[in-house]
Amino acid sequence: MGIIGGMNRGPKFPPRARRAGAKLALTDPDQVQIKGNIQIQVVTSEHTDTTDLPGSAYDGQMVFLYSSDGSRRLCVHYGGIWYEEVLSQMS
Repeated sequence: MGIIGGMNRGPKFPPRARRAGAKLALTDPDQVQIKGNIQIQVVTSEHTDTTDLPGSAYDGQMVFLYSSDGSRRLCVHYGGIWYEEVLSQMS
């Protein structure tokens, strides 16, 4: 399965020809799994809004925002907008 699972291997060409094409389609984007070391940028801020988040973010970019009030948020950029999920400790 490799590091990225759930990928469509494309047409039945020899491996070298597939790599040369380099455009592999996702079978189902909801079922793609990434195995490996995923690194997320951490931003410490005095604000709980997008003030200190990257302005030129790309779709799918994730940032862990730790604000001065102690709140923790996982922020995801998509379609020019930052979305957030406030995090709390699991029991």
